[in-house]
Amino acid sequence: MSWYELSVSSQKTDVDRITALLESQGALAVSYFDAEDQPILEPKPNEVNLWEKVITTGLFPMTLNPDSLATHINQDFPSCLISHKILPDQDWTTTWLEHFKPIQFNQKFWICPSGFDSSSLQGEVLHLDPGLAFGTGQHPTTRLCLHWLASQEINQKTILDFGCGTGILALAALKLGAKQCYGIDHDPQALYSTRLNAKKNHIAPEQLPILSDDVNEVPACDVIMANILMRPLIELAPLLQKLCLPNGYLVLSGILKSQVSELKEAYIKWFEFAPYCLDDEDWVLLVGKRKI
Repeated sequence: MSWYELSVSSQKTDVDRITALLESQGALAVSYFDAEDQPILEPKPNEVNLWEKVITTGLFPMTLNPDSLATHINQDFPSCLISHKILPDQDWTTTWLEHFKPIQFNQKFWICPSGFDSSSLQGEVLHLDPGLAFGTGQHPTTRLCLHWLASQEINQKTILDFGCGTGILALAALKLGAKQCYGIDHDPQALYSTRLNAKKNHIAPEQLPILSDDVNEVPACDVIMANILMRPLIELAPLLQKLCLPNGYLVLSGILKSQVSELKEAYIKWFEFAPYCLDDEDWVLLVGKRKI
């Protein structure tokens, strides 16, 4: 099966609106490239891209009329350069695999793209591809969460992945022995992506209920994981503490080193925090234990 690849070259200030336009027209995936054609598979939270000039590329089914879409884009973004081509499915898969290699965590867990032969790898394997939602294990905030999960004894534990994105943390926890996981996200694309990845990895729906914003369906869990941003994490403190069992763990990511003190203040009445936190580049993982 072939696809249309439509690329829009613009200033980075236009990327959000161009992305929304491509998705509204049926883009199956959107990726970003700089002048040297190095894709951002997983942008940092609260960051659109790293370059002043960006090529935003959308993948479309062959039912697309690319000339009509290009005309539509030019009406809103007259200074943008637009190109399109037919992309064989095999070439698209190969392109992803060139940039998305297997990642190992604590010598017992791997994240691999779907087309990769993982039969020689030792440990549990989660198959995951770049797509519409945040979370492929490439970004430091996700890596920190996965390293923590792979270092813990979570057999028979219940896990809540709050802001699940691709479902990577919940799926990883199940692969590592968790008894039950829950995924919550307000983004419909994230819910769709999590369901798709669960099916791809042979995770039964009852093992991973995937919900929108209704936390009333979620019982208190042994571990609460939230890889989002500091301001929402502060606002969520009263809710997340209710969802964590006594002696359970709160695992927060998406936090810069400079934000740790302020975030701890929001949770300190309910959680005791370790005197250290894991870090990767400028990002940290904050782990608290629920007070009895």
